[in-house]
Amino acid sequence: MESKTAINFLLYSLAGVTLESDKKTIVERASKRAFRDASSHVLSIKEDMKEELIDEGITTLRDSIIEGLGDSGKDENYDKWHGKLCTELKNIYKDKTADERKFTYGIAQKWVNMTMKYLTVFYCVFIQENPVSDFCQFYRVIAERYEKYFHAPVDRNILKEVKKEIRGEKEYLKTKNSAWSKWDADEEEWKNEKDIYHIFEGELKELIKEKESLLEWEMTAWISAQETEK
Repeated sequence: MESKTAINFLLYSLAGVTLESDKKTIVERASKRAFRDASSHVLSIKEDMKEELIDEGITTLRDSIIEGLGDSGKDENYDKWHGKLCTELKNIYKDKTADERKFTYGIAQKWVNMTMKYLTVFYCVFIQENPVSDFCQFYRVIAERYEKYFHAPVDRNILKEVKKEIRGEKEYLKTKNSAWSKWDADEEEWKNEKDIYHIFEGELKELIKEKESLLEWEMTAWISAQETEK
């Protein structure tokens, strides 16, 4: 079997894309796959508006990534871009989800961060297999300018790995026993003193800064957590 056939099968199985897909399709499909990761078991959307809300969120994510981060003429502050986008996603879902399983900043961060995680992984594949694609040309700007600032998608697996990482050094003070999907914030700006998520990301950056990028650490930590569960 040719490697291209195998790679296309894996890409399509994961997110419905292939090495021939254009950048718009790839960003949309990555966002759609990331929504499933972020919302499964923690979000309850009113059925009559479910598809409409998901589509609006995906479109918001896609446009923000392509027109914001992907515009070579712009130079966004990644943290501010991230906070603004999470707040926009929260506003889309405001009053349209069940109170006990509502759309929070915690869910928004995982949706955004998982989308960027998938795009980063796709880029690593595309740069080897189809470097002339429009997706590679588009994402190269993002990778070179912003990848070092990417956040870690926070969920229960990552929280467990962080506790292992800091054991014997200090106790993480802010997360306590609160579930990541319940974390909330109303601030668009990056302000560490305002909410658990921003405090957590800031301390996590400080914790692993001498080792690797935050996103690369998260990928390894996520695998470790999955293996431990098995």
